[in-house]
Amino acid sequence: MKPHDLLLKRPAIDVAVALAGDDLNRWVKARKRLKEQDPDGVHDFRVALRRLRSTLRAFRPELKAAVPRRTLRRLRRLARAAGTSRNLQVGREWLISQLETLSPSEQTGAQWLVARVAAREQDAEKMLARRITKDFPRLKRKLRGAFHHEWPSPDRSGPSKSASVVFRDTLRQWTRELEGRLRAIRTVADWDDAHAARIGIKRIRNLLKPFKNEIANAAVALEQLSALQDVLGSLQDARVLAGELRSALAESAAEVAQRACDELLPWSSPDDSIPEPAPPADQAGLIALARRIGADYETTFMRLRREWLEERAAVLLFLLHELGHGRKSRPRHARRAVRPRLALHRSAPEALRQVRRRPVPKGATRPAK
Repeated sequence: MKPHDLLLKRPAIDVAVALAGDDLNRWVKARKRLKEQDPDGVHDFRVALRRLRSTLRAFRPELKAAVPRRTLRRLRRLARAAGTSRNLQVGREWLISQLETLSPSEQTGAQWLVARVAAREQDAEKMLARRITKDFPRLKRKLRGAFHHEWPSPDRSGPSKSASVVFRDTLRQWTRELEGRLRAIRTVADWDDAHAARIGIKRIRNLLKPFKNEIANAAVALEQLSALQDVLGSLQDARVLAGELRSALAESAAEVAQRACDELLPWSSPDDSIPEPAPPADQAGLIALARRIGADYETTFMRLRREWLEERAAVLLFLLHELGHGRKSRPRHARRAVRPRLALHRSAPEALRQVRRRPVPKGATRPAK
């Protein structure tokens, strides 16, 4: 669809088919780059697939006749396989970047962990390749057939919704879900809610992008959503790598315990059919990496809480609520870049009204209103 077309004024079903068709073409191109062993191939493949799934989710009532649940399940399986491979790739690259800053005694364990993560990454890539070989050709064929041809749809028999109605209904719903997730993030242990909030942000971004030239302040919202997604993404990367470190430390400890048993109780050696354990990794390197990841996670969480949960997230949510209700611009008080005031317009969302004022130091006076 051409950029100058007014998407929001067109029937929702026509816009849904056009956007999903564009997303499918983008996904097919990403698949070709993946075949060419592009270093960013998995990332591009994953992003294109996520965008396609977001469109199918946003326009589900309009596209359910063309895209059955079985197709959605296959897309979800592919997305999970691509996500596992990409997460391990990011973790391996972070570990490699830390090697030079470790002491010689710590590098032994760190290099062992790099090799371990690299092996798991290769397994994940093989799993992804098998899943793509099995599902991608079928999905491409079915989706292209659906998006490039007419299909019987009960929606066409009655009045057709405009794309504007579907867009704003979906944006309001997803904004409420995001608000709930962000409100649930209170401590560093609430990473499930942080991860769910990140997924919600990606969906909202994908929903806004096709309409950003037709909606005032959409570009501002996209910029803010991207910044918040980056912070939440850093938490997710640290969480995934922390899981790898937990498993590595447990495996290393088991190897050390096995060798101690073999030395102290040689007469009680296990059955010969059990393979000899691998040389134990130096735990000093693993512990050093675990401390760094823990420190990075806590620092990032403090940034999330102070910069976003206590300030910018409320303004962002208010802006999204405004866009969802079709308002062209925010009220003057919501355009202030820093901490919003407690008393706001009645239409402001609950999260914005609950933001606390900055405390005034002793001896200081508040500026006159």
